[in-house]
Amino acid sequence: MVMQAENGVEHSSRIRIYGDAVFSSQINAGGEFEATFDDVVTLTLTLDAAERLHARLDGALPDLRRFSENT
Repeated sequence: MVMQAENGVEHSSRIRIYGDAVFSSQINAGGEFEATFDDVVTLTLTLDAAERLHARLDGALPDLRRFSENT
């Protein structure tokens, strides 16, 4: 995706992260949250983006659990 100021995304790609991926995280010097998976993908989020993602993940977890139990 090309950078578009109106949606706040600089670049996006579809990735799939599995439960056995090695995960590490840190707060970088710019005050952003960085999550790295298998030293292959690093997701860097501003505070606002991290809070929004957290809220959406928290809301989706019950549905994900139910789906996982039924497959």
